[in-house]
Amino acid sequence: MRLSLATNWDDRLLDNYNEINTEFSGAISEIFGSLRNSVVGNARPTLCLPEVTPEQARRHIEKAHQFGIKFNYTFNAVCTGGLEYQEEYQGKVLEYIAQVVDLGIDSFVVAIPYYLELIKGKYPNIPIKVSANAHVDTLNKLKIWEELGADVIVLCDSINRDFPLLKRTLAVSGAELELLTANSCLFHCPYQYYHQGLVCHMSQSENPMNGVYMEYPVMHCTLEKFSKPENLIRSRWIRPEDIHHYEELGFKRFKVGARQASTEWNTRVARAYASRSYDGNLLEILQGLEPIADIDTKRVEGIGDGQWALFKGGVEAFSDVSELLYVDNKKLEGFLEFYKTNPCRYNCIDCTYCKSIADKVISVPDEERLSTLLEAFPFIFGGLFNS
Repeated sequence: MRLSLATNWDDRLLDNYNEINTEFSGAISEIFGSLRNSVVGNARPTLCLPEVTPEQARRHIEKAHQFGIKFNYTFNAVCTGGLEYQEEYQGKVLEYIAQVVDLGIDSFVVAIPYYLELIKGKYPNIPIKVSANAHVDTLNKLKIWEELGADVIVLCDSINRDFPLLKRTLAVSGAELELLTANSCLFHCPYQYYHQGLVCHMSQSENPMNGVYMEYPVMHCTLEKFSKPENLIRSRWIRPEDIHHYEELGFKRFKVGARQASTEWNTRVARAYASRSYDGNLLEILQGLEPIADIDTKRVEGIGDGQWALFKGGVEAFSDVSELLYVDNKKLEGFLEFYKTNPCRYNCIDCTYCKSIADKVISVPDEERLSTLLEAFPFIFGGLFNS
């Protein structure tokens, strides 16, 4: 097993990863992260990420290398507004890429084919990973990215439980394949493409929004999951205990973690996957449900009180959602066998399997608190849509 884990630029996190590697035979092979914002942006908004200078980033990467851990730079915006075809903007992008290479990174992860070709043209020896945000969920997509020069491809997590497709993908791929293991996004989420475009623009230095926005997609997504808990089971996460099913197919690389989360949260997730076991609430180790660390320190100059209250309120409303529902991870033992013998055809309207699992493994620790949060949604969105 080779784990690719998030970094929040805290050197204490690297120390923790090194301890875990010592205990679990070097399971962590790579970390990923980026500067807070840039001309290109990345798949996390500025106001969720920790502040780090290029020099601090360089020292952090050097320390990772001392521990035998490589660094993958997240260059994974899904849109740069067509500016990439303007000469002036291209110059800024190339300057930014050179700055990133100078940090001592080992590879890039991209979601836009144009940027894969651009980076490969300038730095042919630097490996390029294709982001899960590129939604590689068919053999045709896989082969095209391969032909463009991709070295590693993170498959779209929507196919994590399609074992026949996963097996075929391994058989035909000339690139290394990686699985996103702990994503809690709604299965076939209708908000996902909008959300990915939104957040990448919110980390672009030339965007006039200055990183402030309303988490409309996340709020709706959370409502769907917490008002209908079977949606949490439908999400295509992979439990630490179930990694072996994918290794038996031939997968070796697994990606997990959240760049905006605390050192404690990322350490817990790293230990769970390195040890292949977690005894507790599954929601405590799923990406997308983690509280954003130290939100009060992330406000940037130029953001008014009203703007900040809007953003911070939206973020804090869904912090520690693992306290609202309890998904007993150990009770999920064996649930994956259904997908291996009865391939999911994505017909959630007629199929009741995930609902039956949810009824067995999910409980509500504080029904009043959950009810209060769900009842607040009409008021939140009513303020957005009323003129």
